[in-house]
Amino acid sequence: MRAPVDRTRQRDARLCDLSGPGRRPRLQMHSFHHSPREIDRMSKFVRSVALLLLFAAAGPLLAAPTVRVAVFNNPPLITYDVKAGHAGGIFMEVLHDTAAHEGWDVRYVPGTYAQGLQRLEAGEVDIMPATPYARAREDALTFTRETLATSWGRIYVKRSSTIGTVQGLAGKKVALIKGSILQRTLLQRTSEGGSAAQLIEYDDVADGFRAVAAGRADAVLCNGFSGAIYARDLGLRATPVLLAPYGFRYAGKRDPAAERLLDALDVHLLLLKTDPSSFYYQALQKLERSDARDARVPGWVSWGAAGALLIVALLLGWVLTVRRAAARIAASERELRRTHEDLDRITDNSLHLIAVFDADFSVRRVSRACEKLLGFRPEELVGKSVLDWVPPERRPTARSLLEEVRAGTPLEGHEIQLLRADGKVTPALLSLVWSDTVQEFYAIAHDDTQRHELIERLQRRTRQLQAANRDLQTFAQSVSHDLRAPAAAVVGFVGKVLKDEGATLQDRSRQLLRRAHAASRRMDTTIASLLRLARVTEGGVQRRVCDVTAMCLDVVAALRNVEPEREVTVEIQPGMRAVADRELLRHVFDNLLANAWKFTSRQPCARITVGCAHDPDGAVFFVRDDGAGFDMEYAHNLFVPFGRLHSENEFSGTGIGLCIAQRVVAAHGGQIWAEGAPGEGAVFRLTLGQPGIQPPAGPVAPPRVAPADSAAAGVHWSPTRVGRPVSGVPRDANAAAGGGR
Repeated sequence: MRAPVDRTRQRDARLCDLSGPGRRPRLQMHSFHHSPREIDRMSKFVRSVALLLLFAAAGPLLAAPTVRVAVFNNPPLITYDVKAGHAGGIFMEVLHDTAAHEGWDVRYVPGTYAQGLQRLEAGEVDIMPATPYARAREDALTFTRETLATSWGRIYVKRSSTIGTVQGLAGKKVALIKGSILQRTLLQRTSEGGSAAQLIEYDDVADGFRAVAAGRADAVLCNGFSGAIYARDLGLRATPVLLAPYGFRYAGKRDPAAERLLDALDVHLLLLKTDPSSFYYQALQKLERSDARDARVPGWVSWGAAGALLIVALLLGWVLTVRRAAARIAASERELRRTHEDLDRITDNSLHLIAVFDADFSVRRVSRACEKLLGFRPEELVGKSVLDWVPPERRPTARSLLEEVRAGTPLEGHEIQLLRADGKVTPALLSLVWSDTVQEFYAIAHDDTQRHELIERLQRRTRQLQAANRDLQTFAQSVSHDLRAPAAAVVGFVGKVLKDEGATLQDRSRQLLRRAHAASRRMDTTIASLLRLARVTEGGVQRRVCDVTAMCLDVVAALRNVEPEREVTVEIQPGMRAVADRELLRHVFDNLLANAWKFTSRQPCARITVGCAHDPDGAVFFVRDDGAGFDMEYAHNLFVPFGRLHSENEFSGTGIGLCIAQRVVAAHGGQIWAEGAPGEGAVFRLTLGQPGIQPPAGPVAPPRVAPADSAAAGVHWSPTRVGRPVSGVPRDANAAAGGGR
């Protein structure tokens, strides 16, 4: 018969939207992997849509094609009323809607599911709805790309049956419809239990359910939609056994005519899925409601199950709590046992004597180190008084000491005398603590003999060095005095000859006498410098707060008095202070500023900067000039006595000044280092071994004012001209190597 053509064609204009990207139905779509053949058919989709549009336009001019449809009972997906000759279900509703739009003349070919498959393969029908899709079927059949519904394969049994797992089906009689795609899966799953299930095939799924109800089969395999209806009608129940999910589609024979019909169904099914108000979604909601109704259980069963679950949960919680408590106790015991073993191992292998004794001073435990320190084995000391370890004359003092520790004053690194088994006394260092919790003393003692020997050797060596140093100073002073007297005589006599007889001497003789006079003066200056070097730290370091700014102002003023004609701009940071020996620190800045003054003598407008910055190690003072500079390759000679980087003809000097500065800084526990480049000046930085005093936050008036003439000549401070010294400069051995510029 022909399906009634009463559907409107109002969705025809929406066909062109199918090729637009991103169109998806709002309800969850069921998708499966497509086979290569199905992918090949997708390339024909656009042409099929065009043909369908052409057929729709030419419909009134062409005769309605006849479409033979296999119908059978698989509710609620498809139903067929033999008496009324009417087919229903979601698959037939979609088919009728498509036929109404395409102008098909639908002819029903009734039968069973198995008969429908046979007729489809033989070409006796064109379309078979509600066909489970499987790739294995693509060799003989073709399918729509769209899936109408998806379900799981499910096992149904009598309510009295005990089957609840796949393995429980092993060897059982299982009814299923002929040609089921889950037949192989069921055999594989049941064979894991020992033996495969015995399959009984029926033409109609209803016959399988009736066979289980009559006892001719133990279980029936069906999709969840039809199984819920038949199980409710025949008094069966669903088991938890689920097999692989599969989708229901329209199927056709593999020929172009059938593919065009399936393409038309795909087009209209896509249109229905894009419209949330379509009858397709209404039919899906009916399926869900019917499945939910079938899943309902009586209220008393739900309450009973909830109560049982609550009791089981409480019992499980109690069991778990007990088991966890037992596990924690066992773990604690294991940990405690392991701790005791570790402590025993540490005590026995310790190089120090470890002892535990009670409030009565009775030894409870002692380590094996007592054999080396005291000459006793541990078992010989356990149970005896710890006071026996001390010489008799010292035991009252030792008892008082133990009482003080028990009163709450722990002892650490206390020097004691221990009595050995051979009667000798050995020095030791003792640490002792009392525990009120367990009422025990814990003591650790180690042999202090080696330290005492080292201290004695050090003291002896110190006395020897002090005596040698005194002898050396005496020798240096004697030699310097003996050298200075002849040098002074030479200077005096040569000077008098030049003064009295210089005009009558020949030029050559006068020149030689002048050179001898200058050499004698240099010798006298060198000897004086050596004396200063020997005496620079002779009196030790007496630290106090020093005003470094005022000190530098005094040094600069003295330099200006010597050479008032020079134009030198000196910038001195205000508020600089340091914790150092004032007289020794004056030697440092005397030499550094004199060096800067000397090596800028060839600059027409020289500039010298004195400042202070701070890094994590404390204050860093610096003196910077723009004078002759030096090559960093020879920086290791700067602080060496008599080491010079410039000749006497270039710049005069003895090469002792920087060595004096280095010794003063070293005596303070600090460091001094330098950076420079030829023709670009030099900067000397120094620390004084202790964090310096922070300078004020901004420029302030210096605590001491230089003479008016020197202030007018450029003794000032510009805070924007001196920044933080370059950090990260290595303070290596060049400070200890010594030398001069």
